[in-house]
Amino acid sequence: KEIETEKDIEVIKLIIEKAVDEDRLEELQIYLETEAKKDKIPPSILFSLSLVYGRKGLVKEEYKAIEALEEKVKQRPGIAFNLSLVYGRKETLKSQIDKAEAEALTLMQGFISVTSTPSGAEIFVDGILHGTTPVTIESLDEGSYSVEIQMDDYSIVNQTVSVKAGQTTEIIEELVLMPG
Repeated sequence: KEIETEKDIEVIKLIIEKAVDEDRLEELQIYLETEAKKDKIPPSILFSLSLVYGRKGLVKEEYKAIEALEEKVKQRPGIAFNLSLVYGRKETLKSQIDKAEAEALTLMQGFISVTSTPSGAEIFVDGILHGTTPVTIESLDEGSYSVEIQMDDYSIVNQTVSVKAGQTTEIIEELVLMPG
């Protein structure tokens, strides 16, 4: 059946809730995935599948189902369907996916935090200026880095530090005034 009104959407949501109550959500998912592989499928199947994925917390799968639904609706412009619902949900999911991927990337990278006395020293990591102290250099891959601390009238400090994913390597330096 086509989705023509908000009532149709509510019926689909009720069916999914009934499947949850009867502990048959997995069975419904398998059925919908099988139907979604067929050539001529109504948008209601893809919409239902996206809701099942959403109920199970499968954000990426839900997003893919909504993308497929969007393509299906574009191919059949004559059908009545609440596209704002599709687009709104798609954008919400995209932001959730982007946030989750950014958080995962952050967990895979490390940081170097540099503090000096006096503050205001320039910090170079592998020869690239990253600001002045106090500073935290973010999004570094795991590995060893050459850190140079420079300030006029003070001795240059060179260190090699290891960065581990999800951790901050701290450097605290008391700079030595050069004689003369």
